[in-house]
Amino acid sequence: MEAYFWSFVVALMIFALGGAASVWQGLHNLAAPAPIERPWINLVVIGFAMAAEGSSFAVAIKELNKIRADTPLLTSIRRSKDPNIFAVIVEDGAALVGLVLALAGVSASAFLGLIWADGAASIAIGLLLVLVAAFLANETRSLLTAEAAAPRVVARIRDVLETDPRVAEIPEVLTAHLGPQEILVGLTLRLQDSLSRQELEAALDELIARIRQTDPRITRVFMRPTAASSGGPPAAIRPHAMAK
Repeated sequence: MEAYFWSFVVALMIFALGGAASVWQGLHNLAAPAPIERPWINLVVIGFAMAAEGSSFAVAIKELNKIRADTPLLTSIRRSKDPNIFAVIVEDGAALVGLVLALAGVSASAFLGLIWADGAASIAIGLLLVLVAAFLANETRSLLTAEAAAPRVVARIRDVLETDPRVAEIPEVLTAHLGPQEILVGLTLRLQDSLSRQELEAALDELIARIRQTDPRITRVFMRPTAASSGGPPAAIRPHAMAK
């Protein structure tokens, strides 16, 4: 959870404050525009920054591609539970767009005589940072409140349960991310009445083991078994749990 917390802090502090500062600077430049002296220094700095940010962005995209399969990029970012990946992609992507805006502003101001362009670019960069801050804050907020696992993870869990003849019904499947690599699973199951207590115990242990094999991030599985006929928990069977 600490990874989610600090990602939330980054979104609020760096991007929100940075965006506000950039907008303020842009408004100041528009109120009293001045020509840029030695623009080549600005261009060299922007060029180095684009190379660095582009390299980091490419590495982050490569890591995301390992897990996103054919899912669209934006959907994969929204579904990702690891801020070490999605936050870097969003931050570096925003930085590259901001650098392009800065390049356009400096070039227009220095070479086209549009001295207001630098201030306008600063405002555009600030608004971009504010939008990125809002996006990241919303994504990490949902993770901080124990967001459910991805649909494909839940589908694998249900597949394990539905293909087991000892399971009569699956009233409830709950999941929650406790961290980027840690998923908690809570289940309510109705099992066949014909199973003895020993068979029920064995079935629960086997199901827990098989569920954990569907995804290495599943570290805790809690089961509440009930009888198929009664709909309530049998007296001899207590809820099962398996911890990391």
